[in-house]
Amino acid sequence: MLTGNRCLMSGLGIESIDVSEACIEAKVRIAEGVPVRTSAISGLAERALQLLPGLGRHRCLSRHRRDAGASCCFAEELRDTEIPHLLEHLTIELLALAGSPRSLPAHTAWDFAHDGRRVFRVWVACDDDVVALRALKEANTVLDWLLGMRDGEPDVGAITDRLAKMRRRA
Repeated sequence: MLTGNRCLMSGLGIESIDVSEACIEAKVRIAEGVPVRTSAISGLAERALQLLPGLGRHRCLSRHRRDAGASCCFAEELRDTEIPHLLEHLTIELLALAGSPRSLPAHTAWDFAHDGRRVFRVWVACDDDVVALRALKEANTVLDWLLGMRDGEPDVGAITDRLAKMRRRA
């Protein structure tokens, strides 16, 4: 997948994005050969929490927990969840680090009968749609590193500085 410093593929392809003032919704496809669940990649949860410790403070209402009426800490969910669900949380964490409220809601859903297998919908509320779009792109780059598809640990400080500067320009 990697040749030298070039990334030959991405773990998730963003097929489309719908944007409104209040949210973005991305239709994403997990690339063939990439596991669907985080539990299939040794050490992924630990690397994600080390890179972005704030993920450990996220609350999560995953589908099976929502049915039971309970939420959990995303750090627990991260050990075995869908890869696009991780993209959702990476996006909202980058937004929070760049100045968005931590209370912005988000969720990940799928309808394989309608969208096709390996296709998910990631919905993120936003206080600045342009910054949210860039955060989604940056989150996908971070995800590629977590999946082992990109060399060089992402510089979260530089990413969030860029996002914060975009917000100030608006």
